Amino acid sequence: IDSIKIFQGMSKDLIKHYSKNANERKHWKNVIKTQKDFKVDLEGAEVEHYKKLVGTNFKKLDSEIDWVRGGKSGKRPIFTQYYGEKGTEYSYTEMGKRGDWSPLEWTPELLKIKREVERITGYKFNSAVVNKYKDGKDSIGFHRDNEPELMRSDNRGPVIASVSFGSKRNFILKDKSGKETPFALENGDLFLMKGDTQKNYTHGIAKESTTSPRINITFRRTNYGRRDPRKNPQPFRTKTKTYEEQLDELFQASTPEVTVKDFMENKT
Repeated sequence: IDSIKIFQGMSKDLIKHYSKNANERKHWKNVIKTQKDFKVDLEGAEVEHYKKLVGTNFKKLDSEIDWVRGGKSGKRPIFTQYYGEKGTEYSYTEMGKRGDWSPLEWTPELLKIKREVERITGYKFNSAVVNKYKDGKDSIGFHRDNEPELMRSDNRGPVIASVSFGSKRNFILKDKSGKETPFALENGDLFLMKGDTQKNYTHGIAKESTTSPRINITFRRTNYGRRDPRKNPQPFRTKTKTYEEQLDELFQASTPEVTVKDFMENKT
């Protein structure tokens, strides 16, 4: 991807000059380091793995969620809750028991994370299932996120953006033959699934030896009822000017207040 090569080739002086402060420079150095190879080559699936790009205050996020132990069935070995906009009610069957979810209003921290996820992926989301695994003993079996409320009118599978915070856990995709492909999801990782991923794969979190908690948020587009392509995507996917042209304009500009962050957010 051209933009990644360009940012990797940027000198430390350029990063320093076009970033206003040390924290911002550290952030964009991390972007350059972790944005490589975010598209995953997996037959029958459309997935993208963005590493360590989403931030949160874990304690604040945890304290704001109105956790329910066991889900609607009461048998899930995790804590869970559902948030979203009006009109995003949905139903599912779990362990033989029907569950009906009505969304709670977004918490401040969830809204902050949602905006960041939308900026990174270029997709808009209107709901989210939030799960907490208190330690490695908590797990979730293989399943598909394929409720009718999530399907698109073009008959393609739903767009799901899964964000992980806290302890690293293995997220496993399993195809119809039983072959498993694990992905180590660390704090701040974003895993995007779309297309025929839910059709061809199930996914789950197995038990592990960790004693640390993990919070996972799966952002969804519930009851969209229509095809909704990416809007305002990251500059990594721009189809107007080349990345070289954008960077050339940025670095030749006489306005020192323009920053790398401005460019990455496509505001220049």
